[in-house]
Order: sequence, then C-alpha cells, then structure tokens
Amino acid sequence: MFYDSDEEIYFKDFAITGLLLSTKGGSKPIRLIFDNNYQAVNVDTGIVESAYPLVLARSIDVKDAEHRDRIEINNTTYYIKSIEDDGTGFTRMELSKD
Repeated sequence: MFYDSDEEIYFKDFAITGLLLSTKGGSKPIRLIFDNNYQAVNVDTGIVESAYPLVLARSIDVKDAEHRDRIEINNTTYYIKSIEDDGTGFTRMELSKD
C-alpha cells in the first residue's frame, strides 16, 4: 500500500475518527489520537482532580481549525482551547467540555 507521508501511517494504525465542527459552519471527519489525561486530588501536594483532554492530528487535516471550533469524539463534544502546530506535520490541540 502506498502512503503519502509518514504521518499517514501513524494515523492509520493508532488514530480514531472524530468530527471537526467549525463555528463558521460545516464539518468533516478527521483521524486523531485522543488522550484524556487524568489527575487525582492529592492533599499533600495540592494537585487537584482534573481531566486534561488533548488530541493530536495531522496538520493538513486541521489547517482551518480555530479556537472554539468543536471536535466530537465518541459522542462527546469538546471545544478547542489551543492549537499548536509543531512544524513537523502534526498539530496538538487542547480541548475542554465548555
């Protein structure tokens, strides 16, 4: 099988499909790596319980994404809080549920 790039191989093997919903209208399915880090409360250190959802996507697939656009993953809608293109073909986006 022919792949256009190394990123394509990575996302073919390890990604799930999410739906990118633009605040300007329109939507498109994208392949992404979803990570929902979790931290528990620790009274001794002061760490507070929280979820920290992130996605990693191919930059070409999310080049038009903007803050407050939404991504639907497994029937849960997240808002894009930050967009960080790393210059190597990948974009990391921090998400929130509100």
